[in-house]
Amino acid sequence: TISGGMRPAQSVEPMRLGADLADRRSALRAAAARARAELTRWTGDESPDVIGPPPNMPVDAARLRAALAELPSLKLSGTAAAQADADVRLAEAEKRPDWGWQASFAARDPRFGNMAAAGVTIGLPLFKRGRQDPLTAAKQLEANRARLDTEAARRAAAAALDGDLADHAMHHDRLHTATATLVPIAERRATLERASYAAGRATLSDALDAMVALAEARIDLIDREADVARDAVRLNLTYGSDL
Repeated sequence: TISGGMRPAQSVEPMRLGADLADRRSALRAAAARARAELTRWTGDESPDVIGPPPNMPVDAARLRAALAELPSLKLSGTAAAQADADVRLAEAEKRPDWGWQASFAARDPRFGNMAAAGVTIGLPLFKRGRQDPLTAAKQLEANRARLDTEAARRAAAAALDGDLADHAMHHDRLHTATATLVPIAERRATLERASYAAGRATLSDALDAMVALAEARIDLIDREADVARDAVRLNLTYGSDL
């Protein structure tokens, strides 16, 4: 400590810092336990653990945008639109005359001779203005609505992808800032405060504060790495049609 420069209240600061670290340690242990419980839920492994480095899942924005049309929700919407168009064609076909023919041959008693018959049928759509035309118009409206719904779903998916890609880019920037600036600054400060404390120019609280700040910076770096990894997994599993 600095001779004659430490107030009595500062003597309890190390205890406060120790309590804060204990609280943070408990919170991190709880988060790890929740993560293991979630992993057990999905894998069935009663004691899941981390083995090796996390998987590297690169994000190819161009490929993800090209695969949007293969999303199950959009394919389902496109199928509904195709069905609506087919209904329109069927309704229009019912407005045209329906031609048909049939032929038959019957071997009868020799006293009467054999018999051959042929016939032609023509189905005439009657009352087109009152029956077929309104039905066709209704089917056309349904087809238009289905196409609009499909386009709206496509635009919503594209906007969601662009938003998720923007978040991923932001998390990458935050990770770079932590790696290139925040953690090195915290390490430098911790080194200087330890040297100052050893030389009697800083208090123990100053040195402990710097060490706690360094620990927090490193934990924050891990959190930012996790954000980037979660983005990559979510983007590829949500929008990547080949996964």
